[in-house]
Amino acid sequence: MKNKFKWIILILLVPVLFGFLNSPFRPWWGLREQASAPDASDDGIKLWADANNNLFSRHEDGDSYKLNVSDPNGGLANPTSIGTLSLGSASITDSSGAISFGNENLSTTGTFSAGNSYFSDYLYHDGDADTAWYYRADRATLYAGGRTMIDAVEVGANTYLYLGYDGSNAIDVSIGPNAAIFVEATDGVVTLQNVLRTATSKWYYCKYVDSFSVSPGGSGATLTVPDTNTLGGYQLDAANEYLYFNARTCSNWDAASDLNVKITFEVNTDNSGGNAGDTVDLSLLAYFKGDGETSCKSQTLETANTVGASAQYKQFTSIHTIDYDDPNDTVDANDVFVFRINLETDTSEVDNIMVNFIVFNYQTKQIHVEI
Repeated sequence: MKNKFKWIILILLVPVLFGFLNSPFRPWWGLREQASAPDASDDGIKLWADANNNLFSRHEDGDSYKLNVSDPNGGLANPTSIGTLSLGSASITDSSGAISFGNENLSTTGTFSAGNSYFSDYLYHDGDADTAWYYRADRATLYAGGRTMIDAVEVGANTYLYLGYDGSNAIDVSIGPNAAIFVEATDGVVTLQNVLRTATSKWYYCKYVDSFSVSPGGSGATLTVPDTNTLGGYQLDAANEYLYFNARTCSNWDAASDLNVKITFEVNTDNSGGNAGDTVDLSLLAYFKGDGETSCKSQTLETANTVGASAQYKQFTSIHTIDYDDPNDTVDANDVFVFRINLETDTSEVDNIMVNFIVFNYQTKQIHVEI
């Protein structure tokens, strides 16, 4: 009889005990799990932890799961206070695509990386308030030690990059390894460790030959001194009168362009009664040779210069172009030239001139000073 009574009491207590363990009033039990899966009328599988009266609810949302912290009586329990948040390989996301930390100071001893970072104005060096990048509309400025080092500015259709521009305070600018280009702040002097070159030929090397330094070579050309009408020089008025001068191509020649000789002359007779098509025909014979060569290459360049009905002493320039890649007489760098000028009196309507000045030039990719 006693055993039957025990079993009856046990059978009656099991439902009571099970209900107590599954009750919200369980200070020693800790957690309760709802076994049924969420449906349209159920907001998820709920787990309660009663230590701080917080409710943890996991909601099913497609393939993703969300963990919410809330008060079982409604509202959030300490939603903004978390002592330490530790994530494994997870991430923090927000359904709106934007997470705001408010007016907080964020710090990390690790590496910060982002697809894009946006700053309203300054990006400072920690502990160094006068070293920063400063951003504003169409402008970015780098300050170091409170001084402007780089300033990139867009103004309308124009873009400017200033280096070492700090108002009245000049800053030295060094560009490239070992200060390949150095700009001194005090006087703006630019120092180059090597040479200044361009991708294409932008400069001309020029050799200037004044008429008083050329030689007639015993041909009979007459030297005339300058006066109020003429610059002076050598007079050519006969077919067998010649003038000689020399020049050379240096290693700075681009080796891809023709060379020019420009001869400045004056009409040395009054041809004001002549015809509009009257010419002065000058012939330039160029002999040239490089080291190791045993014979001279040569090109003869004739130019008919229209002088028309010119008064005496009227000035003109005759241009003669040397074909650098002539298949028979190719010009090479460091070739030495000797030129001979003469007047073609048989084809010139005007056969009396004064040679005043001569220029020999060619194109180069770098600045060159002849020494």
